Amino acid sequence: MWHDELSLWMDNVKKSPQKGRVHHNLGLSYKKAGFIDKALEEYQNSLRLNYTHPKTFLEFGIVLMDKGHIDTAIKYLQAVSASMLNHRAKSSYNAEFDMILSEIHTYLGAAYGAKGMTDKEIEQIQIALKLSPLYADAHYRLGEAYLKKGLKDRAITEFEMTLSIDPDHIKARKYLNELDK
Repeated sequence: MWHDELSLWMDNVKKSPQKGRVHHNLGLSYKKAGFIDKALEEYQNSLRLNYTHPKTFLEFGIVLMDKGHIDTAIKYLQAVSASMLNHRAKSSYNAEFDMILSEIHTYLGAAYGAKGMTDKEIEQIQIALKLSPLYADAHYRLGEAYLKKGLKDRAITEFEMTLSIDPDHIKARKYLNELDK
């Protein structure tokens, strides 16, 4: 019946067009398949239907960045972060929630990095690591940011930390090999 993940979620949206979760998952599938405009549309549909899972907000911000709307992505991710931090202060600890918040700060850092604002990039990624110290991609991105600042030793430390968490992280291994030369 379904040929792939994309056809599965397209069918689900046809059957349940008023459910935000299916639009979210269709957005993920479109993004994975490289259909960024369609992914953005599905995330908007999901949010319009009041599907408020934090991952939808994160993915929407990432797609804005993918589309080159860096300033809009920054404003959006800042607002989502503030809202989530407010919610976090009022509720009990939730590791999944903190991980998503960490991802938001990591991508917020990436957005600042795309604008050449390396200090703000580092600041946001450090916030991400306070929330989720074992988030390998945040360590990797922090290593890249340190390289931009010419801080080779700090970058090496972050790439080594990345590999200690995720030994198969190809990009971190590549940087370490290049920096060891």
